Amino acid sequence: ERITIFGQSAGGDAVFNHLTQPASFGLYSQAIIQSGLSTNGAGGGTLEQAETVYEKVLGAAQCSGLDCLMRKSADEILAAGLAANDDPTNGWGPVVDNVSLDATPAALFSFDRYNKVPVMLGSTTDEYFLFTSSIGIPTNLTEAQFDEMALAANATPTQLRDLKARYMPTSYNYPGSLGGFSLWYWMLVRMGTDTVPGLGACAVQRASRRLASKSGSPAVYAYIFAQPPTYGTWTSPFVG
Repeated sequence: ERITIFGQSAGGDAVFNHLTQPASFGLYSQAIIQSGLSTNGAGGGTLEQAETVYEKVLGAAQCSGLDCLMRKSADEILAAGLAANDDPTNGWGPVVDNVSLDATPAALFSFDRYNKVPVMLGSTTDEYFLFTSSIGIPTNLTEAQFDEMALAANATPTQLRDLKARYMPTSYNYPGSLGGFSLWYWMLVRMGTDTVPGLGACAVQRASRRLASKSGSPAVYAYIFAQPPTYGTWTSPFVG
């Protein structure tokens, strides 16, 4: 009678998706999404990409169709999936297949087609730091390197100029101590976190407004984790 579904990251994306899947509606009464708004609720790529991966999985599993796959063990399915999905742009996730989804969950929110239950959404301050630190972005990132990365991510020169103006210290607050990271590194982290759809508070605000609009959810709560973590004697400089 009182079931809450809760997920973080890919799990949050799954909860996002369940909010628009009618077959799931009667199975829960509340939902929590943590850092799960980065793919609009359908992060499996296009239907064409999913079909290509599916055919590769069939081949890796030595199957000719779904009935054969259903008889495989979880370990066999996992092995076939790892062997088949060698393209990192093909994520494992829901797709708009015009069967269970005829639009992304984000779009279905806008169309007022989702489960009207209480929802809590949240994010973590500077969460994009997880990615910048894991892919080797230099802590002393320069303006030239910043520009190169932004343009490589398909920002136009005009967009790059506008972004830099918005995130300069004259118009955007940063901690008093940059903690050994350059200003350009901080700007990259803040921009990445703020991207919509994305992991941060901007994505949470957009989704919250949609959930609370029209005949929306009976209660919508938003939260943010902003307490800096402490590791031994070192305190993270990343704090809102």
